[in-house]
Amino acid sequence: MNEPHGLGPLERSFEVFFARVRAEERAPSDLWTGVVSRLNEVEAGPTAPRRRIGRRAVLRFAAAASIVAVAMVGVFLVTVRGDGPSSSTVSAEEVLRRAVVTAAAPEAGGIARLTLTLEIESFATGDWGGDEPSFEARMQSWYQAPNHQRIEGEYLWREFDGGTTASSIITVWDGDAVWRHTVDEQRVVVQNQDVTSDTFLQGLLWGGSVPNVSHELATACRTPQIVDDGEVVGRATYVLELSRPRCGLVFPGGDGKQRIWVDRETGLVLRSEWYAADGMLASVRRVTAIAVDAEIDDRRFDFILPPGVALDDRRGDASYFYLTGLSMPEEPPSISIGEAREAATFELQVPTFVPAGFSLESVQQYWGGEMARELRSHADWVLLRYVDEGGNWLQIAQGYGGPLSGLMVAAPADARQGSVSVGGVDVLWVDGSPAVWGWGPGAMLTMSWQVNRDGTAREYVAGGDVQSGSPRSMSLATNVLSLDELVAVAESLE
Repeated sequence: MNEPHGLGPLERSFEVFFARVRAEERAPSDLWTGVVSRLNEVEAGPTAPRRRIGRRAVLRFAAAASIVAVAMVGVFLVTVRGDGPSSSTVSAEEVLRRAVVTAAAPEAGGIARLTLTLEIESFATGDWGGDEPSFEARMQSWYQAPNHQRIEGEYLWREFDGGTTASSIITVWDGDAVWRHTVDEQRVVVQNQDVTSDTFLQGLLWGGSVPNVSHELATACRTPQIVDDGEVVGRATYVLELSRPRCGLVFPGGDGKQRIWVDRETGLVLRSEWYAADGMLASVRRVTAIAVDAEIDDRRFDFILPPGVALDDRRGDASYFYLTGLSMPEEPPSISIGEAREAATFELQVPTFVPAGFSLESVQQYWGGEMARELRSHADWVLLRYVDEGGNWLQIAQGYGGPLSGLMVAAPADARQGSVSVGGVDVLWVDGSPAVWGWGPGAMLTMSWQVNRDGTAREYVAGGDVQSGSPRSMSLATNVLSLDELVAVAESLE
């Protein structure tokens, strides 16, 4: 299995899960073994040893969760050069389509070379929210179509106790290989590069070079509209506003509206703002300097190994291949409860009680892959979304896999968590959610448990034990409800 460099164990658990269920019914990874062990730790009390998951793992989980939870709008080749049409003659959908094309391959937008500086600020939601950014980044990027790129990034995280953690990372695509230098760790990893693939999108996903990450352009669950004409770093832009998501899995900070500034000439996204459901700014990405098709010294794309730095050379191992692109799953259409009951490979449960003011907004069924869908393997999960008038939400995910159950493993040991009885079953709950700056307490409450093991799949777990059947989970998450309310909803499932 090809593995992008730097892929963490938590991300691998999702990759392994979906890969193993595509061809035949196979037991997923030992995710629930980890969940059960965490439940045992909670029951044992604070003296029980726990496995800590660091900030980078939380960041990787956030990325993995967003990959599953969001969709990318369809790609249509709309390549108009010049200043671009006025906002009165172009639709928001056309602007977004062009932005997606440019993000995937800048040459389609007429860009052969690109130099830019990007700044990012992310703000904590929930109990730790405030005016000071919890995460800051400044990145410089040099790109030459289609397979050369260099990104130099400086990152700063602010801790709950007021301390800070800084990191510096340099990533270079030289046309043959990808070099990633984590400066503070004095370590370089080099891997094979797919020279046939455009490197720009790889930088978007893993280097964070510019703000038009594909899920920011998703319109499957959001309604876009052009609200203004704008200007960023001296370039004319369309200003688009996307409504809060009305389907799909959401996390705090990505559950409100979004604004993006799209360059009229190239289709590049030059600024983006994310808002939480309560209207608070959660994240802003802005290009502060840009040069389109200016000359770039070829030496920018040479990587010279610094003296005394450890080298992890994976070019000789065919199993290591730098990620050449990510197939974003299309957001499935919303269906009725009756259709979901008929389509699911398991018995769907629906609450008979939800708190006052909440109503069902969307029902969606997700699959681990097309082959799993064709074979009707135990590789599907269903998401029920309930919302109130303010956009606050209650999400119920059930089935085989899905990001919410993974939160039980992703939560750091010092997160507020515990167990509660639901219908006589001990259920693990955790307060908080993953974010780019770390674990955010108070912004989300999740509970999850294993309902059953279905089918005849066999799974080998730690200690050599064999378990039969694919583990089916039930998970509930909310941004405003109390633990007692969540328990009441869970106990009404039938």
